[in-house]
Amino acid sequence: MPEATHTDQPWSYITSLLSGDTKLLPVRHTSRARSNFASAQRIKVTVLERPRPARTSAVVSWRDLTACCYWEQLWQRCRARKRGFCALTGTEIAVGDDVYRPQLVDPAPLNIDAMILASVMETIPLAKRI
Repeated sequence: MPEATHTDQPWSYITSLLSGDTKLLPVRHTSRARSNFASAQRIKVTVLERPRPARTSAVVSWRDLTACCYWEQLWQRCRARKRGFCALTGTEIAVGDDVYRPQLVDPAPLNIDAMILASVMETIPLAKRI
């Protein structure tokens, strides 16, 4: 039986894997930014509050279909201490960029490594509370 590929005929590939007729093909990621951005498509962020006038924090509703859900999570504006990617846009974040991050509490939230560029966070409209 010729080896099926996961791009040509996905169902044939899956059934041949289950029957043991073929080997698992390696997964190829085109770029880390795209990979993170793709995962960000599962994330829903709603900004509930942004205290004025300083705007150094935001109360966020963070819903990640695969990891966690925080209805009212405090995020702090700070400078990025390490490189990363914006959880919403996939834009690369450099050390020193202005970002928002979840506040460290005990136990640490599952999204503690998430960062959102400040320029992106501050353009998200506030949700209307009912």
